[in-house]
Amino acid sequence: MHELSITTKLLNSALSTLEQNHGSRIFSINLEIGAMNDCEDKWLFKYWDQLTEGTAAKGAALNITHKPFVFKCKNCGFEFEFDPKTTVNCFCTMCQSSELTMISGRQFDITSMEIE
Repeated sequence: MHELSITTKLLNSALSTLEQNHGSRIFSINLEIGAMNDCEDKWLFKYWDQLTEGTAAKGAALNITHKPFVFKCKNCGFEFEFDPKTTVNCFCTMCQSSELTMISGRQFDITSMEIE
């Protein structure tokens, strides 16, 4: 149920941005959500509809782009996607090193908003 707290924070951030830009209404929000967040869209949409009732965000569309885990090998520099649903251990697919840096997959970002 972490989607409820995430959606609450999302709404607060969106309303704050609206206020900072002297807007009156939010039409849509574009999000990038990394695989590490493990959010289910159906719950984000459900809570969004409930939480925005009576606010300037009521009826605003949530447009979600999911971002995969992407790692960079510290040994050879190769970048690759990792899917924990199909692979148990994470190693560089080029040199098999386990010395990796995650470069994508953690994000939960508002990339843009359409406001009036």
